[in-house]
Amino acid sequence: MSLISNKSYVLVVDDDELALHILRQSLTKLGYDSICFDSGQKAMDFLSSLDAATFPVVIISDMMMDNGDGLDILQMTRNNPVMANIPFVFFSNANQELFSDLIEPNACKAYLKKPIDFLKVKSIFEN
Repeated sequence: MSLISNKSYVLVVDDDELALHILRQSLTKLGYDSICFDSGQKAMDFLSSLDAATFPVVIISDMMMDNGDGLDILQMTRNNPVMANIPFVFFSNANQELFSDLIEPNACKAYLKKPIDFLKVKSIFEN
C-alpha cells in the first residue's frame, strides 16, 4: 500500500508528539488524511521525493524545531516553482510579531498560536 493515495492529505511537522496527535485528530474530523513528521529535515526529504500529483493540499508546521525548522520548509517550498503554491500554515508558542520580519508577505496562509485546538484548525480550512 502506498503512503500517498489519491485522497487529499495535509503534511504536519512538529517535534511535539502531543501537538502532532491533536492536529492529526482535528484533520481526521475535517475529513483529511495527514502525514506527520517530527523534524523539518524529514519533511523536506519527503517533499523532495514527491511529484506534483502527490503534493499535500496544505503544510502545517511548527516554526521552531531542531533538525530543520518551519522556516527551512517554507523557504524550500517557496524556492521551488512546482511547490510554491502549496498553502503553508505556521504554528508556534512564539508570538507572530517576532517572526513577521522573517516571513515574506503572503508566504503563509495563517499563523496559529499553540496550544492548538480543533476550532483553530477548522478555521484555517473554512477560510
